[in-house]
Amino acid sequence: VTPSSPPVSYVRLNSTSNILIDDERLRDYLHRLFDICYQINGMYFAHDTDLYYLKLNDNNYLLTTYLQKILFENFNTLPSFRLRIVLRHFCRLFVENYSSSINTDKEIIDELFLKFLNAFLHYIQQRLTTMCNNLLTTTMN
Repeated sequence: VTPSSPPVSYVRLNSTSNILIDDERLRDYLHRLFDICYQINGMYFAHDTDLYYLKLNDNNYLLTTYLQKILFENFNTLPSFRLRIVLRHFCRLFVENYSSSINTDKEIIDELFLKFLNAFLHYIQQRLTTMCNNLLTTTMN
């Protein structure tokens, strides 16, 4: 590593295989992979609405488990530029392609959709409030 290299991007040598690993390239690859995962999830909602109604057992929909365990538990760890990807490629398609007229269990599906909106909008409100408070404190100082 040369002294003029930036501190966030460095090259390290993997001791087991003698391969040079560029951390910046690895980070870029993981960011692209993250974006692609949310794009794939969003496209699935756009092209196959059966996912909304898929049940794991009598009382539990796959979508409820997916949204609660995977998406909402990790929202607080997302930086703002990643949250935009989730909004654009997943949440927008989820809401646009939601339809309660297909299934006989309208009440359950509507409840699922309302749970999604309740958790999501509450989170977005908290996130925006925090960002506004941070902006106010930095402008006051």
